[in-house]
Amino acid sequence: MATVPNVDNKRYQGLIISIALFLSLIGALLAFTFYTSNLLERNTALIDQTNQVANSAQAVIKDLFDLDSSYGEDTNSPHIQRVLSRLEQNTALITSSIAAIEQGSTITDAEGNSYDLPKIDSQAQTNIAAANEQ
Repeated sequence: MATVPNVDNKRYQGLIISIALFLSLIGALLAFTFYTSNLLERNTALIDQTNQVANSAQAVIKDLFDLDSSYGEDTNSPHIQRVLSRLEQNTALITSSIAAIEQGSTITDAEGNSYDLPKIDSQAQTNIAAANEQ
């Protein structure tokens, strides 16, 4: 008796290859999604940190105008002392934030979450050095 070749395997071979390609495409899309989510989280932390620098700079400018309008007021008054303490806090925050952005270190937000800032490129470091000189 002659053996009949198994034709069923060839009939479903195209379907099996199609399903395997579909699953590999889904896996590639899932890996790409994880990668872009991680990249987006790192960039969001960097954007938040630069916004914090901008907000602190605005607060420093506001306090400087406040001090200018309070010219002649007693330096020991509660108003002047509060403005001076805010100035110290905001300038320290600006300095530490710029250092963290420049070095790409780990920062902690108000809720206690830690984020690793990405290391910035040499062109951006040149811009930061120019901003620090001003």
